[in-house]
Amino acid sequence: MTELNLDAMDLAELKKQADILGVTYAGNIGEDTLRKKISEVLGQTATDGEGQPDLSAPEPTANKKKDPNLERVTIIIHESESDKHPVFVGFNGRPFYMKRNEEVTVPQGVLNILDNAKTKVYNPKDTDKFRMVQRFPYEIVKK
Repeated sequence: MTELNLDAMDLAELKKQADILGVTYAGNIGEDTLRKKISEVLGQTATDGEGQPDLSAPEPTANKKKDPNLERVTIIIHESESDKHPVFVGFNGRPFYMKRNEEVTVPQGVLNILDNAKTKVYNPKDTDKFRMVQRFPYEIVKK
């Protein structure tokens, strides 16, 4: 198979080649952006339009590490005698409303937030003594 000379193609030719390869693109895409998309599909090194490798091209996604906070975990948040309301947690700009005593799948980052949510419990015999306990006790069902 011969390599395509993407640098020599104009926008119309690039769009035709993208259609052949099944590359999706917006109607108002620029030549450079479409050229990079086609290069990625073909496995070619992206160029800057003058035949030189484009050093600003993003690294392949295979080299990126997964964020452990985004791994999904199924949990059950237990209800207590004093609190039977759903639990609200905000993580990465997303709200999570979790009903108690029901399985719910959430990112690991939500568990980190739940782990850090503590409350003071006072000893009824000695009001000066207290201990820190989890505000929202939960059980991990599966990772």
